Amino acid sequence: MEQHDLLFVYGTLRAGGGCTTGRVLEKYGVLLGPGTFNGKLYDLGGFPGAVASIIPRDLVKGELFQLDNPAVLLPFLDKYEGCGGIAPLFRRDLSEIWLDSGAGAMAWIYLCSRSISGSPIIESGDYLEYLSNICSPELKEGIAIL
Repeated sequence: MEQHDLLFVYGTLRAGGGCTTGRVLEKYGVLLGPGTFNGKLYDLGGFPGAVASIIPRDLVKGELFQLDNPAVLLPFLDKYEGCGGIAPLFRRDLSEIWLDSGAGAMAWIYLCSRSISGSPIIESGDYLEYLSNICSPELKEGIAIL
């Protein structure tokens, strides 16, 4: 596995998240398994945003994918995530990811590039779990379509 072939997702792009763009990722990538990123997760209103943390207990839960064709798929996902432009919502960075198996890897992750001031923290670090606790099934389906 090469670092530029790996992508860690923690929100609407997770397998089973119901997002159309996430299904593209599932089709053109291989799910390597669940893992964590050392960071904090925030509810940005309809989707989450992660920021890096140096505190070991701050973990964002998600999934690691190996991309079939990163040269094509990453620009597509950059557009979905709002990367680039004058005031991008997210930026794509290489960060260390830990698979639940204990293996570590460097992978791309979309991190929040705007202020998270005033945004509620997702204490569990797990966006899908958070949604299941706060939303009705109808609302979760609507959020996943975003």
